[in-house]
Amino acid sequence: MAMARMTNVRRVALLSALAALAPGVARADDRANAETLFQLGKAAMARREFPAACKYFEDSLRLEDTIGTLINLASCHEEVGKVGSAWGEFRAVEDRALRAVPVQEDRARVAHARAEALFPRLSRVRIVVPEGARVDGLEIKVDDVVAQPSLWEVGVVVDPGTRRVSAAAPSHQPWETHVRVDDEGRQTAVEIPRLARQVAKPPPPTGPVADPGLAEAVSANRARRTLGFVVGGAGLASIGLGATMGVLSITKTPATRCAAPCPERLPDGSPNPKLEAARSEYAVANTYANVANVAVGVGVATVVVGAVIVLTAPRVQTAGARTVRVALGGVTLEQEF
Repeated sequence: MAMARMTNVRRVALLSALAALAPGVARADDRANAETLFQLGKAAMARREFPAACKYFEDSLRLEDTIGTLINLASCHEEVGKVGSAWGEFRAVEDRALRAVPVQEDRARVAHARAEALFPRLSRVRIVVPEGARVDGLEIKVDDVVAQPSLWEVGVVVDPGTRRVSAAAPSHQPWETHVRVDDEGRQTAVEIPRLARQVAKPPPPTGPVADPGLAEAVSANRARRTLGFVVGGAGLASIGLGATMGVLSITKTPATRCAAPCPERLPDGSPNPKLEAARSEYAVANTYANVANVAVGVGVATVVVGAVIVLTAPRVQTAGARTVRVALGGVTLEQEF
C-alpha cells in the first residue's frame, strides 16, 4: 500500500515537472539569448559604458522580463540621466518584488529607497488646457504616450531632453509642439490652444438613382449601334477597295490594245511580242475589274446591313446623351454616346 502511494506521488511529481518544463523548452533560445545580453550589459556597466549597457538590458528584457534585468536597467538609466525612466522602473521593481512568491523583501526595499532618492529630481511637463480649449474627445500625448487628464495639472514625468507634446480631437485639426526639458526637478508648462475645426468636405454630388433596367437597355442600344457602324464602315472600306481596283483596270485598258495589223506571228514565224504583252495586260485588267465588281457589291451589301442594324436598334432616351449623325447617300445613321 505504501509502495502504491509512493508510486502515485512520483507520477504526480513527474507530470508536474513536465508541465513546468513544457513552456520553458519553447522559450529556451530566448532565455539563453536574454541571459547572454544580460551578462553583456553587466560587463558594460563594469566598464562604465552606460549607453551600451542600457541597450543590452533593454534587449534582454524584451526576450525575458525578469526583476533582475529590470532593476539593472533602472540603475543604468539613472547613470545616463534618464531619471524619469529610472524612477518608474524602480517603482515597478518594488511592486513586482512585493507580489512575488515568496516576497522578495530585500529587492523591494532597495528599489523603494532608490525611487525615493530620485523623486526630487523628477522633471515634469505640466499640461495647461484653458476652458475654451477643452473640446470633446481631446487627447494629449507626450512623446506618443497618452497623458491622462488627471496628470495634466500635476505634470507628466519625463526624461530630460526635447519632448514632443501633441493634441488631437475628433473633427479638429491636430496640433503639436516641442519643449526642451533640461533642469532636473523642474516643471515645464505647455499650454494647449483651442484646436481649429476641420473644414468639412462637401459630400459628393448625388444624381438620380440609376434604373438597372434602363442602364442595361442603354448598354444594349449602344452596343448594337456601335456594331452597325463597324459593319457599315467595313462596307465603305470594301467600296473604296472596289473603286481603286476599277481605276487600276481602266488604266490598264490602253495597254491591252495591239496596233493593227496584230498577227499571231511575225514573218519569221516567231510569236508576236506585242500581242503577248497585250494579252498579259488584258488579263491583269480583267482581274482588277473582277475584284472591283465583287468588292463594290460586297461593300454595298455590307453598308445596307450596317444601316439596318443601326436603324432597328431600340431607341432609349438618356439625359446628357450626345448624338452623331452620318449620312450615307439618302440614309442618315445616328449614334448616341
